[in-house]
Amino acid sequence: MKRPRDCIICGKAAGSGEHVFPAALGGRRTSNGIYCGEHNQHFGPLVAYLQEDLLMMNACLEIRPDRQDSAKPFYFDSDGARYRLLGDNVFIAPPDPSDPSSVPPIGVPVDREFLSLSEAEEWGRQIERHGVKIKIVQKQESRRVYKVQPYKITLKFGGHEVLHAVAYLALSFFAQYFPREARQESLAEFKRLLVRPVSDEDVWAGEFVWWEGGGPVDIVRANPYRFGHTVIVGIQSGSNQASAYISFFSCLNFSVRLGYVEPLTEVRSVVVYIDPEAQTAAASCREQKGFELDGRVGERLMSLDMLIRGGKAEAAMGDFLRRVSDVRSEQLLNALREDLEVLKSVAYEERFNLCLEIVDRYSGYVLQQFRRLVKDAESYFASLGAQYDPIVNYLRCFVSDCPESSNGLSYETTAMLQASCQVLACEIYTRSGRGEISAENVIELIQGVDGLNLLKKEILARILSVVLRGVE
Repeated sequence: MKRPRDCIICGKAAGSGEHVFPAALGGRRTSNGIYCGEHNQHFGPLVAYLQEDLLMMNACLEIRPDRQDSAKPFYFDSDGARYRLLGDNVFIAPPDPSDPSSVPPIGVPVDREFLSLSEAEEWGRQIERHGVKIKIVQKQESRRVYKVQPYKITLKFGGHEVLHAVAYLALSFFAQYFPREARQESLAEFKRLLVRPVSDEDVWAGEFVWWEGGGPVDIVRANPYRFGHTVIVGIQSGSNQASAYISFFSCLNFSVRLGYVEPLTEVRSVVVYIDPEAQTAAASCREQKGFELDGRVGERLMSLDMLIRGGKAEAAMGDFLRRVSDVRSEQLLNALREDLEVLKSVAYEERFNLCLEIVDRYSGYVLQQFRRLVKDAESYFASLGAQYDPIVNYLRCFVSDCPESSNGLSYETTAMLQASCQVLACEIYTRSGRGEISAENVIELIQGVDGLNLLKKEILARILSVVLRGVE
């Protein structure tokens, strides 16, 4: 039977070429038979809500929106400064050009940091919208800036806007795979709510869409993609309830009830696994059709209150960050393997400088290693009583930020970082001479227990010996 080509909302001709799954979240496939141009445009802001709330996760993975050349960074404020996150890198960012308070005073030179001259010029063009013309008068060399203390990032996700957007995705997918059922009059109430303004907070207060506690693996098999989205749509046997389940990155999950329909096909369920990291539409998803929809789809398995109080929501985000960390570790391993191949080709007497270069490249990890050691020592002496407060305060000098310095660190912290890098480079140099070095060994030195023990013995012990002699 020929596929319907009229808008599922108003009945006008469809052909807007909308992405079934949002392009901003890595969706690559489009459809021409769901919405007319007017309603596709009407639902556009819903996708923007999802993009905004999921931007940090997208930026961590460097997800490139479809039809865009690059991933979009995530901007955040921490300790009075603005930063930009993209992949494994955090950069100092200029003030938000859309904020009137970021406009520099007229005639007063100001310092701003950018990744490139073109970025600075674009920032200047956006500032000009406030009636101030920016002139770049001096350029400086790029610099590496460290940060000892963790960044403070506040994330929000959810609210009625996101529930509204999830309802839109559920209906779009249902219409993609059950086109004739999606046009039945019995879904009119769901569609009526969908086209209401997002500002109507009570639209989804009922039983249509809600946060779900169970992940994809609780309903179907685990998503085959490491950061895959999962969408399940179908019709329940017996009740003929049209339902959907949507999971973003296999950790943020929702269930949706669209209404009751009359089944017109033997297929009762479709599971779609979406790979946001895919670069082409052909490689972006897998489909699995079945003759029965799992009864848990469209059933409330766990309330939002239970999700939060039971720690499952926090655990889900923790699992996402763990998977990101695993990917970063694998990338680091591959880079270190290349470094060590170069190291083997260099004459032994010339290797030490190359070992220093390798450790310096990953000195951010070394800084965090040393911070862990000092923080543990601080806690120990703090537990011994107030008489050890001078030692605690002295130790803090070695793990302190200094935004005014060229590298963002205090003099003491810079000295200890350099000494720590020297110690680790010597160890890599020594092991390479014995033929006992591997990428895994280097990771253990810059991130793991081997490095902690070595820095504890060679650096922290010396600091403490000096301090304790002073106390005695």
